Amino acid sequence: MRALADLICKNAFSELKSLRIFRDRSVTDAGVTVLVEALQKSKHTYLEELDLEGVGIGAIGMAALASLVDQGRLEQLKTLDISQNNALTQQGIITLARAIDERGLPMLQTFSMKRLREMTTIGISAIAHALI
Repeated sequence: MRALADLICKNAFSELKSLRIFRDRSVTDAGVTVLVEALQKSKHTYLEELDLEGVGIGAIGMAALASLVDQGRLEQLKTLDISQNNALTQQGIITLARAIDERGLPMLQTFSMKRLREMTTIGISAIAHALI
């Protein structure tokens, strides 16, 4: 993940639109945090698709992702997938929901959070409210 983050920081992908890192449980919160830091430093943020399915993201990684939303760095995002992240807690979902509710993801068309072990009606309600 560090090598990819370094390339993003150096703006090697000047018009990066799709980032799919899925089903690699070794990424975890640490990898997502490194990725988010790189996206924050990048001059160009045109992500339309972010697929983090099954990467082992938890509350810390979700807080990092929420910070990207707060900073308006994901305004072009059309698709977000955080499915199958069993370390993800209700609090992580609520953190993301608050960021979306406050800042918004105006272009978002598809949001997927299938098969989350810790998902509760509170987390689902928070996301639903934020997206409406």
